[in-house]
Amino acid sequence: MNEPSTFRTAPIGITMLVVYNTSKAALFAFSETLFSELAGDSIGVTVACPSFFKTNIIENLSQDKRYTNDFAVELGRAVLENAKMSADDIAREVVRGVNKKELYVFPQPSAKKLWRTKRFFPMMVLNFSARLVKSGKFESFLMRQARKGKL
Repeated sequence: MNEPSTFRTAPIGITMLVVYNTSKAALFAFSETLFSELAGDSIGVTVACPSFFKTNIIENLSQDKRYTNDFAVELGRAVLENAKMSADDIAREVVRGVNKKELYVFPQPSAKKLWRTKRFFPMMVLNFSARLVKSGKFESFLMRQARKGKL
């Protein structure tokens, strides 16, 4: 089972995180290749793709400013305060997917919807993101989505 952090990066390519997104995309490619190569040996490979879920990670992150900035901490708080699932909820969904030998497990329906949108309409998603960055509205858009519990 591989967990490329979240659906927000490799599957959809969130702007402003190029190195992070690249590492997550590599994990997707690695997992997909292993899935095919190991299928004949009855070995399953699952990529867990959770969105944000309730944890105390932001408390630890916000204490060390070397790895974040004020906006990231504020966004993290908004996302986690509005998350609809706990770590236990995510774990149950991932275990269910592993047991069913699913390649991808998206515990939150919103994560699966966003992944599918990017998969079927990649240029629409990328152009939308590019327009937000170019207009200077990317951060405010993310914050609105976080406060609505959509990230």
